[in-house]
Amino acid sequence: MPSQASQYANSAPSQVKVIAMLFNKNVRSLDVRFDLDDGIGRVECIRWVTESVDTREMDALDKEGTYVCVIGHLQSFQGKMQLNAFCVRYGLNFLVSPIC
Repeated sequence: MPSQASQYANSAPSQVKVIAMLFNKNVRSLDVRFDLDDGIGRVECIRWVTESVDTREMDALDKEGTYVCVIGHLQSFQGKMQLNAFCVRYGLNFLVSPIC
């Protein structure tokens, strides 16, 4: 029987924290989709809007190229990597203090 450590050695992390620039924000009735660019590449993100606090959180991020801190679950969907975000915060002072 394989050890627990070897079971996770070849798997990708499922929960990630990313500080990157936000682009292509698209607000819809049930979700907000956007791209994150960390300087190496871009990943598509989705933030489900289920409560008014979710709407306010995403409305505050209104400028292209804004730095944000995102925590979410990284997953493959239809052959592409996607980040299912559950925390998105404005990240101007991410070098000074943690924001997520």
